[in-house]
Amino acid sequence: MDHPVYGRVWIHLMIADLTPTTAPHARFTSSAVARGFRQTLPLAPGAIAFGAAFGILARNSGISDAGALVMSLIVYSGTAQIVATELWSGGASHWTIWGATALVSIRYVLLGLTMRDWFHGLRRTIVYPALFLTADQSWALTHAEMNSGASGDAGSRTGDAGFFLGSSLVLAVSWLAGTALGGMAGGRIPDPSAWGLQFVATAAFIAILAGTYRGRGDIGPWLVAAGVALVTERIMPGQWFVIAGALSGSIAGAIRSTTRHGS
Repeated sequence: MDHPVYGRVWIHLMIADLTPTTAPHARFTSSAVARGFRQTLPLAPGAIAFGAAFGILARNSGISDAGALVMSLIVYSGTAQIVATELWSGGASHWTIWGATALVSIRYVLLGLTMRDWFHGLRRTIVYPALFLTADQSWALTHAEMNSGASGDAGSRTGDAGFFLGSSLVLAVSWLAGTALGGMAGGRIPDPSAWGLQFVATAAFIAILAGTYRGRGDIGPWLVAAGVALVTERIMPGQWFVIAGALSGSIAGAIRSTTRHGS
């Protein structure tokens, strides 16, 4: 089976190289790596369960356990891997698989834009491996960490990038472990969706989002993003609702911020 999702890595690298920034140089310390690792450990069971859902799907689709592990290591994108596996088992063409997984992964453009200052001034030998391990949950936790001031000045977009790597390592190891466990389960669980295992990552992200709440001013942009995403999901196929919701929420947040500072 071809592994179609490499675009998100190149998206991050392109943003890191080409996006100008005037932010101060970020820090990278082992203590922040350890802190990110510890704070992400509660999410490990959910990541393992999500990985197991993919492992079960891969085994039931005729992919070997070794093949599923390699895919999880190289592609490392849960939603994209599940979409690709389902399309492949249904006989879809390579172009269809590539297009679908690229659309699912397009949200990493938005994540990469927000991460530029987190790694400003750091060596590429640190930046590139960390970017490869990007996950929604580690991004959300690090975003909250940066804004809290624990890794820098409160409200700053810069800080200690070690937190992101430590957080991402927990999720990567858990994902691989879950993939292996799912493969070993084999055909014993023919339909992982019946167990709701795909929802664990979403539930974890919602919990993280609640932790970033700063006051009533956040509610408006959140509602705009949710509303636009729901409407878009109804009227457009694929994963465009992710981009539509994110962009509309960002615009609403920018308008709110401009209005508040202008008054």
